[in-house]
Amino acid sequence: TYSSQSIGVGAIIPDCYIDPITYEIMNDPVTSKTSGRTYDKKMIMQHLNEYGTDPFNQQPMKQNDLEDNKDLKRAINRWLEHNPQSMTMQ
Repeated sequence: TYSSQSIGVGAIIPDCYIDPITYEIMNDPVTSKTSGRTYDKKMIMQHLNEYGTDPFNQQPMKQNDLEDNKDLKRAINRWLEHNPQSMTMQ
């Protein structure tokens, strides 16, 4: 089942565009090699500096365990272009 979040103005944000830490639209998505989960780079870097683990599975993780998710970034940017009212969420 496809689920999504509403931003209150009628647009539906796909869940895969939402950072699981902040629940906001990701600006710079990166994917963890340890769990396969995608996070916003700024948020996961803050988490790594504090805890040194992947928040999804609590496995040790370092910055080089993160890969830029360029396809998702393009998809998010394209979605934002078609839904400019959502930019106020960031």
